[in-house]
Amino acid sequence: DTSDLEFYFYRQPFVTKLEPKSGLTSGGTMMDISGAWFQEIPMYGVFPFCKLGDNVVRGRFVSTTRVQCNSPPTKSSGMAVKIEFSLNGQDWIDTGHDFGYYERPELFDIRPRYGNIAGGTEIWLKGNKFSNATNGLKTVMCRFTQMPEPTAPGDEDENGMQEADDFNPPVRFM
Repeated sequence: DTSDLEFYFYRQPFVTKLEPKSGLTSGGTMMDISGAWFQEIPMYGVFPFCKLGDNVVRGRFVSTTRVQCNSPPTKSSGMAVKIEFSLNGQDWIDTGHDFGYYERPELFDIRPRYGNIAGGTEIWLKGNKFSNATNGLKTVMCRFTQMPEPTAPGDEDENGMQEADDFNPPVRFM
């Protein structure tokens, strides 16, 4: 009897914003996707999906205006791929956004190695594979984190410094 069959209709979702717009070729970059009419209704097979080029990944429903997807790994570096979105893994919409893949940059040196605690010190990075990470921009974003303090007072760290010698503990470039 076909009277028990159901078909679920949903509004066509749309994407207004996607961040970040690039990530490592190894994958795993969490993309935040903003828009409207996102849903997740397991009973009807309604789940968010992202397609980056030919690679499909299941997304994580956060709200009707936000979804997250992890970028899949790729062998292609320096290329941007089209991002599509679906609520059923079959019917895809073009988000109007691209995602660029790049190889992990290699850092050999940073100059100067110290600066004002208030920030604003311009630094120079020396290494390889920076150009493929900038998507044609002239700048690279850096993040600095506080390094843990030595465990015992008076112990020397790997740079031969005493804890008492550190007015401001060093930071680690990530």
